[in-house]
Amino acid sequence: MKYHFLETRQLREDIDEVKRDAEIVSQNTKSDLMNLNSSFAKKEEQLLALINKNALSAATLFYTALGWNRSENLFYKCFTNELNYSSAETQCSKYPVPGRLASATLRDPNVMRNIIDAKCFNAWIGFDDRQTEGEWKWSDGGEMNTITTEWLAGEPNNKYGGEDCGHILDTSQYKLDSSQYKLVVNDYRCAIKQKYICEIAI
Repeated sequence: MKYHFLETRQLREDIDEVKRDAEIVSQNTKSDLMNLNSSFAKKEEQLLALINKNALSAATLFYTALGWNRSENLFYKCFTNELNYSSAETQCSKYPVPGRLASATLRDPNVMRNIIDAKCFNAWIGFDDRQTEGEWKWSDGGEMNTITTEWLAGEPNNKYGGEDCGHILDTSQYKLDSSQYKLVVNDYRCAIKQKYICEIAI
């Protein structure tokens, strides 16, 4: 009986040792898997960064060849074929990377300078209060504020009714005597046909 007792105790000790070894292996495996997942995540980030960089480079070549200007990861262009606001929105969305009427680019003073130099005035931009009267919003989702939006004096006034779309005006409405190239906007009837400025985010 004593022999069987010793044998049973040894067997239990062996089983406990196997369990401990298994736990160590399990912990090491988990650690290895975590390290492997971390490595994969870093490689994925690097790959995505490379893809984005190459995409931006390719987009720069493509859009600049078509006469677009670049502002960081945005491309913009003034179109002189006159359209109403809704048609201009549609036209901006018809590119390989769907665009919108300009919004974010117009907060860049350098873009304002380029637009002034190009004489792209009386042109639709992505700025309207069609959803709720008096609540003006940019096409990229930004809301009106006094820092990025400078209205023509007395505007918006909805003078003729249905003036729910924003456009930029001629050089007489810009502050050309300083380095502050601020956007000057007027509310206008959306059905009127005008030039328009599109932007595409890459």
